Amino acid sequence: MKNSFKGLLVVLAIMMSFVLVQGVWAAAVIDKLEGTATTVANRAIGIDTDDVIETTEVTIYHMGPQSYWEKEVGISYPEVGAALIIEAYDSLNGYVGVRVCYNDVVDACIQLRDPVTLKPLWTKVGETMDLSDTAPEATGDCEPVDHDYDHSYESKGPHGKNF
Repeated sequence: MKNSFKGLLVVLAIMMSFVLVQGVWAAAVIDKLEGTATTVANRAIGIDTDDVIETTEVTIYHMGPQSYWEKEVGISYPEVGAALIIEAYDSLNGYVGVRVCYNDVVDACIQLRDPVTLKPLWTKVGETMDLSDTAPEATGDCEPVDHDYDHSYESKGPHGKNF
C-alpha cells in the first residue's frame, strides 16, 4: 500500500512539472504601450498610456544602459515628456522593454532585446581579440619562468612542501 501511494505521488509530481514548465516555455506576448514618459530613472521608464477609457501609468523595466542607446544605436535616452511607443512583455515583476520608438520622430526606434530569445542586445560580446602578442614572453618584458624542481612524487614541490 505504501509503495503504491509513493508511486502515485511520483506520477503526480511528474505531471505537475509538465504543466508548470509549459508556462515557462510559452512565448511571451508582446504588448504595445503608447504614451508620454512621466519618469525616467534606473533603466526604467514610466509612461501614461493614452487609453480612450482611462489614463494609466505603467512602468517598463530593463530598458538598457544609456551608453547602449547613445553610443551603439545613436538614439538619445528618453526624457520626461517624450511621446513613446514601447513594445514590452509582462513578466512576473512587471513589463520588460523589447523595443522603443519615439512617436513624433521618424525612424527613431531602438531594439532592446532579440525578438525571438528576448535576450538583451546591450550584453552582446564582441569578437574575441587575439591577446597572444601581449604576453610578457611575446613583448620581451621578462624571461620565461624556469621552475627548477623535480616532478617526481618524492620532490618537495616548488614551495618546499612534502605531498
